[in-house]
Amino acid sequence: MKLKTLAILFSTCWLLPCVSAEAAEKSYKAAITAKELLVMMSACDLISPAAALKRPTTTLTEMCGKGKRLLRMGMSVGGPGPWTWQPGKMTDHDDFRFAGNLYVAPDLVEKKVPGISLDSAHFYTKWPLFFRSAKDASTGDDRLYFEDAITGLVQNLKTVVVSKDTVNCLVRYRNYIDGTNGVYRWNWQGRGVDYGFSAYQLTWTPFVSSTAVLDDAYIAQHYKDIDACYPYSKQEIVDYLGYRNVDRAWLLVRLSSMRPTGAAGYKPTTLEANLFSQFVSDELNTGASFTTTDAYEAVVGIRMLIMHYAFFMGNAAWQQAFATYAKALQPLICIKCVDTIDFYDRLHLIYFLSRYVQMTVQYNAKPTGGLDTLTKALIAKIEDLYLNNQSTVVSNYGWDGVKIYNFKEYVDWMITYYQSKGLDLSTNPAPARGGGPGGAGGRGGAPEFRAQY
Repeated sequence: MKLKTLAILFSTCWLLPCVSAEAAEKSYKAAITAKELLVMMSACDLISPAAALKRPTTTLTEMCGKGKRLLRMGMSVGGPGPWTWQPGKMTDHDDFRFAGNLYVAPDLVEKKVPGISLDSAHFYTKWPLFFRSAKDASTGDDRLYFEDAITGLVQNLKTVVVSKDTVNCLVRYRNYIDGTNGVYRWNWQGRGVDYGFSAYQLTWTPFVSSTAVLDDAYIAQHYKDIDACYPYSKQEIVDYLGYRNVDRAWLLVRLSSMRPTGAAGYKPTTLEANLFSQFVSDELNTGASFTTTDAYEAVVGIRMLIMHYAFFMGNAAWQQAFATYAKALQPLICIKCVDTIDFYDRLHLIYFLSRYVQMTVQYNAKPTGGLDTLTKALIAKIEDLYLNNQSTVVSNYGWDGVKIYNFKEYVDWMITYYQSKGLDLSTNPAPARGGGPGGAGGRGGAPEFRAQY
């Protein structure tokens, strides 16, 4: 059984009311979100595979450069000190308007938090991957910049977001990455006044997180602490883990407690092999039942992280399982698709498959299963998303109302918007190593923010 319940929390319009007519008057105008980053960072991942096939990389390189620029623009400060993501940008958003309250209640009053950043769940499932893609596609000073950015991302997690429950065996996550721990998504999309996430109720985040790909000693110890708490009590699952099947994520937890640079040659234990057979094999069985939720959970779930470790470990059998999975999904990478996969969810599947082909090149893996055909399909799809208007109306965060567009025009508009506001610091050099402008200001030790917008 797949993690279908995740679709309730993560959705196509997760950072935007689906009607965007008022967006121009709100704080979240031109917010840098997962939607465009999924597209642009897929391009970063496809540069090496395209070069290996002797295909032109001009458009992919242009896209990757703009994607990396968006990442720089979104950081509150440069690394290696702690930073957060676009502080204050989502203050007006419906999902965030009640964050000044600690607990969900039927009569909750709007209480906005100036300087609030993204929720922990979305950020730690996707942004570590985006920064890994950026680092993998960079050299020289550019690579050093993203290495420092990754250090800062981990430092913020360590000093601002994570704490240990002194009563229960739990590693707790604050609900927002700036340290705010109030309500998230109260009465989301009219689900009822009892719906929402109270303080610490995004503590299940590490069970679908991708932070281990950042290859950091703190993250490895972090997951050792989480692993030590298995099995979780029913009450802990109800109070903090949202009724989620944490046994399904146990393999993710165990692998994440091992740094990627130390994983080569690792042989899974009997327990880990059984977890792969029981849960991962189920998720890799596409069959006729592959759904739009399955496409989304290619990133938000256990598949993405475990796929990375198949390469980190050099586990040929696991790599082949993912190769068979990728080959089966290749028909879904289509220019004019006629199926039931949602536009936004398909972007997650595209990103997952782009990471997969990048890893095969990076680790010189030789799985069988139509890799060249898949790579060509991904390149064609990503370039089409960038250059050609899409047939689906998707959220655009205040860009002249609801409209059809391509991602080249959209990202160019975003960059121009931030330049006009004097907020594009993306070309500034990173601070010298060994320090950073972050400091210890803000809530819970969060960095000082360069702007409240």
